Amino acid sequence: MVKDSRSDPRYLISSIHHRSDLRKKMAEKAHNSAPSNSPGQTAKPRPFPVPDGLPKTQEEIDEDEEALMPESPYTRLLRRMGRFPDWYTPRPDHETD
Repeated sequence: MVKDSRSDPRYLISSIHHRSDLRKKMAEKAHNSAPSNSPGQTAKPRPFPVPDGLPKTQEEIDEDEEALMPESPYTRLLRRMGRFPDWYTPRPDHETD
C-alpha cells in the first residue's frame, strides 16, 4: 500500500480509509450472517452417533456420479489398468478446507 502511494499522502490516507471501510463491511456481514438461536435453523444434537453402513443418500450418489471420469474407451481401459489419466485428478478422501 505504501509503495502504491508514490509519496502521495492523500492517496495513502484514502486507501487506508477504503481498507478500513471494507473491513467494517466484512465484519458487519459476518455479524449479520451469524447463526441465530431460532429453532428452525439449529440442528438438534443427536443422542447417539450415526451408525456405519447406512445406504448413501441421493445427494451423495449424485456427487459420486459427478466425480466420475467421462466415459470413453480410453477411460475404460485405464480403469481396468487401475490408474487415472494425467489430466484427471481424483477427489481427495479428506476435507481440504
